[in-house]
Amino acid sequence: MEQFLIDDADRYEELVQAFNPKPAAPVRAGSTNPDFLVSTRIRPLLPDEISQDFPESICSRPGGANIINLHELKKSVRGLPCLNSFSYPVDRVFGPDSTTKQIYDAIIQPLVPWAWGGGVSTMFAYGQTGSGKTFTVSGLEEHGTLQKQDGLLYVIDLAGSETARDKSTHGAARMREAREINTSLSALEDCIRGRAMVDPDPGSGKKAHVPFRQSTLTKTLKHVFDPSPVGGGGRDSCGGASRNTLRYAELLRVTAGPAGKNVQDYDEKRPVTWGNGEVREWVGKNSGTPPVDGNVLAPTESGAQLLRLPVAEFVERCLKTPGVKMEQATAFQSRVLAAAC
Repeated sequence: MEQFLIDDADRYEELVQAFNPKPAAPVRAGSTNPDFLVSTRIRPLLPDEISQDFPESICSRPGGANIINLHELKKSVRGLPCLNSFSYPVDRVFGPDSTTKQIYDAIIQPLVPWAWGGGVSTMFAYGQTGSGKTFTVSGLEEHGTLQKQDGLLYVIDLAGSETARDKSTHGAARMREAREINTSLSALEDCIRGRAMVDPDPGSGKKAHVPFRQSTLTKTLKHVFDPSPVGGGGRDSCGGASRNTLRYAELLRVTAGPAGKNVQDYDEKRPVTWGNGEVREWVGKNSGTPPVDGNVLAPTESGAQLLRLPVAEFVERCLKTPGVKMEQATAFQSRVLAAAC
């Protein structure tokens, strides 16, 4: 198959250039859980792949749409080879030229305050063997800082997600191991989706089922999926050269409830329905004298995210506004929680 791709590289490039994807559908605000971010890092071609003129099969869609286009050249029974193309939406795309520092600043640094405030933050790296998971995770660890209060920030390098078609390069024992790994990854997916479906409204009384007992991996990470408000956000950084990896990542971009049923319309009396603009406006009007700077307290957070902000982090942000004292900050934090009930 590899030789087939090399021999028909010109045909492949011609078809890719002619590929005309459908416009990306707009994502409804609040339709996905804001605590879970799925990112893809596209690794550059390796030197031996370049030397053999391997074509690039994965690229980000131009225009900053955060969509991955994946192309596969297929043999045709009659005539020239044809192109199968697939598109997968993610929250962030990092191309071959992106640095690990850029990835750290975008998806790891925002998790640090949760850990500092006593919460739990988690990043999973998923992909098949050779996709660059360990390279990325090792680099992210070098950029870490956790010099403040104690907390938990997990950076997890998952085992390679091998498939049955890899049996030509792996023995029977390795493939058995791969099946066990994929079983654990399936359980991890169920837990992430279960955690993402937790209703962010503290006053709703709803509970979520997180099946963490399905595998040793998820039992070990039980506290990561604890749906209590002090639990931090989890983010997944996924990359690889196969549709299976991108399909897995796509499944993790869950709606805020089954079939979007928990997506709630804006209600001025319920912080959980507020966007970032409404949050900052409300903070300025209801935080006392002097008013807390909403741009500092909630630079990007929605109402649901503000409700989950650990108390220590919430208070620390309030205190960055000149003139705000500890008593005012803690009283305002209590008022925010009261407004959610």
